[in-house]
Amino acid sequence: MRMRFPLAVGLAAGLALIPGTALAHHPEIKASQACDGLVKWTAEAWENDDADRRINDKIEIRIFGEGLPKAGKVVTIGKFNEDNDYKFSGVYQLDEPVKVTVKATSLVHWGEDADRGDLNEFREDTAQPDEDCDSGEVISAPETTTPQLIDISPETTVPGETGDPTLASPAVVEGEQLPFTGSNTVPLLIAGFVLLAAGIWILRNNGRRAGHSD
Repeated sequence: MRMRFPLAVGLAAGLALIPGTALAHHPEIKASQACDGLVKWTAEAWENDDADRRINDKIEIRIFGEGLPKAGKVVTIGKFNEDNDYKFSGVYQLDEPVKVTVKATSLVHWGEDADRGDLNEFREDTAQPDEDCDSGEVISAPETTTPQLIDISPETTVPGETGDPTLASPAVVEGEQLPFTGSNTVPLLIAGFVLLAAGIWILRNNGRRAGHSD
């Protein structure tokens, strides 16, 4: 029993050291998606007071989702170092807005000499359109009736507002002069007959006078 207790304590202490060495080294990833399917992401090294433990020269960004290969699509491969403040960002345009998973994986060991942590440590984040975005469902518009348009070009006639008569087009009015008829012509006809009768009477009188003179 005396031997088992120190052994258990040593085993527990060894397990407690694992997260601080190998399992602690990992990339962080945050992703979001706009309404048009534009995915934005930022990968960042895990927080640690030792800057060397945050260095990694090969971080893979892979995206998974509908319309993408089953194994995912590699978007880019970047690195964490002091020059980029141990993080980098990017975007990916989807064919249509759908829920996707963005995964960041460390492909090499951590540290300037690549002698820290483990390979293939990863973190994931999901990205999908906000609730304010359209769901993509096609909503049929209410049925409407299209008013029948009437051609009012000069070559056609326009139906009148009441009755059957139609209004002649400007082209017809210009091309043909309508006969002048109506009540205004009666006085003119009477005057014409009077003048004609006067002319005949004058001619007859002149003829009689000429016969008497002979």
